Amino acid sequence: MIVFGTFANAKYLPQLLSMLESFEKNVESSRIAVVALDKETSKSVKQLKFSHVDIFSITDLEMHVPQLSVAINDRSLSEYFFTLTSALPFFLIKVYPRHEFVVYIDADLFFFNNPEKCITSLNDKDNVLLTSHNFAIKNSSLNVYGEFNTGFVAFRNNIYGIRVARWWLEKCLEWCKDLTEDGRFADQKYLEGFSNIAPGVVTSKDFGLNLGHWGLNSLSDITSKNNSVYVNNQPLVAFHFSGLQWNRIFAILGLSPYRYRVSKLVYGLVYAPYLRSIHRWETYLLNNNVVSFFDGGMNSIRPSRKVTFGVLIRSLLGGDLKFWKDIDCDTNK
Repeated sequence: MIVFGTFANAKYLPQLLSMLESFEKNVESSRIAVVALDKETSKSVKQLKFSHVDIFSITDLEMHVPQLSVAINDRSLSEYFFTLTSALPFFLIKVYPRHEFVVYIDADLFFFNNPEKCITSLNDKDNVLLTSHNFAIKNSSLNVYGEFNTGFVAFRNNIYGIRVARWWLEKCLEWCKDLTEDGRFADQKYLEGFSNIAPGVVTSKDFGLNLGHWGLNSLSDITSKNNSVYVNNQPLVAFHFSGLQWNRIFAILGLSPYRYRVSKLVYGLVYAPYLRSIHRWETYLLNNNVVSFFDGGMNSIRPSRKVTFGVLIRSLLGGDLKFWKDIDCDTNK
């Protein structure tokens, strides 16, 4: 048995609900634990009655990791969220002791295929599964932020997986800053040290698992057949839409930092389905009066990162900005 886990607050509800819906469409038997950071998130997820979802509160998490109540006061909010990432696997191991694997996933993943297969295909001696950024040579300078991405990290629920999960949590409680310093970066750079803690730390061979903007310059081929998307001749399992921002007029894909210009084919097969899902869930939340927590919902840039005029111009010129009017949005939810 496999249990996945993530966390989110109300400002991240469109991403969370898009991920959960795609998860339910693709998995067979796995559970996913959602740690809701506020009442709005908990209420919204419960109302939808997802069949594979278990909901927990931040209080539930702090019961198993009491150090988090201290950490929230000695670091920024983004650094606290990084720390929560490392706490989720340890929490899942405690709450689901009979599950063979626990998997942390970011809430802005979107599933195109079944992720269970990536876990069940592991050898018996594989204890931790990591996913590479797959940086192209033109993006090699980004390795300072880590060879691996924290958006999908799987731990076998045995002595070795637990040892690595505990070490990761302890290191992030000690230091988890949103900057590069002494070979560290947030929660992410620590992943490179996992193989020093226990045997059986492996890198996924599935190019399409936790693929993100950062790996698209290594994409040589993308096709669609039998209702599945294939990247470099492998199924696209989950795409990581980190950095996506939007308002009621347009969406910024978040590709500019990676010097990648999205093609019509990649946009149509990967980005357009996610944007439709985001728009549909945002509309659902607006219609159900959850908008008050969003500071205006689609009337303001979401997530709440400042977008300068320069960013808008670069995004427009680089094909990174898409107008909602050009997207076929199904809002019947």
